[in-house]
Amino acid sequence: MSSQVTLDGTTCPPTGATIVDFVGYGTTANCAETANAPAPANNQSSIQRTLTETDTNNNSADFRSGTPTPQAAGTTAGATINGRITDQRGRGLKHIVVMLAGGALEEPIYATTSAFGYYRFEDVLAGNTYILTAFSKSYVFDQSSLVINLNNDFSDADFVGQLRFSVSKGQ
Repeated sequence: MSSQVTLDGTTCPPTGATIVDFVGYGTTANCAETANAPAPANNQSSIQRTLTETDTNNNSADFRSGTPTPQAAGTTAGATINGRITDQRGRGLKHIVVMLAGGALEEPIYATTSAFGYYRFEDVLAGNTYILTAFSKSYVFDQSSLVINLNNDFSDADFVGQLRFSVSKGQ
């Protein structure tokens, strides 16, 4: 209902502009929209809206029961991993690909450095261990990978790159 209203018990299901939905559930309910919603049981949760969350005016289609999934706490908030990739003189290297793998990721995710060498991964699930790797055809890095035990936002995941080869003039 969208406001407070007294139900007279004679109209089934009740009607009126303020009645948004009416749910009858279980095998003994004698008033429901089209058909009753499933009843909860000892090993099932109370009824919940189906994933479509649309009202079809049929309680058996609009609601479901299922196994409870209690949690001691809410899910862990997403954390941020960021860093910078520079050359040996401290200048940012642009267009370097950084890969984040492991932890709660089903597949690696990638970021590319900005014009000043910065990169960022957002909404990474904390409480996991991840591997961070930088890739470049032109540069090799001081460390091939970083292992991060992510519990909070993580900054300064930095790499220093050195040219793979250099060309000398006059030789």
